[in-house]
Amino acid sequence: MFSAPARRSWLDDFSVWAFVGCGERYYIYNHLLEGSMFNDKDKDLKVDIEPFVFEWRFGAAMQFRSFFIYYYGILRTDEYRHQKHAPDYGGLCIGWAF
Repeated sequence: MFSAPARRSWLDDFSVWAFVGCGERYYIYNHLLEGSMFNDKDKDLKVDIEPFVFEWRFGAAMQFRSFFIYYYGILRTDEYRHQKHAPDYGGLCIGWAF
């Protein structure tokens, strides 16, 4: 005997999730902020770097069949002393998987 295929709900193809994470970095030397290590010409441009930089990551995502959309954000502590604003940023991604 054959049975009728089970009907699928649209919820079977739908998923939502969130994520949170953290991390840290330790800088011995940061060429982008401190200039050349071997040339004293950049000596006046150097800044006092913060050796530990902490980072918090968070985001949420949604997928329906092959279509997906997600948002993420990253919050960081200061990378050098007397920094006015920490480099916080985020992004939005929309796509179709095939």
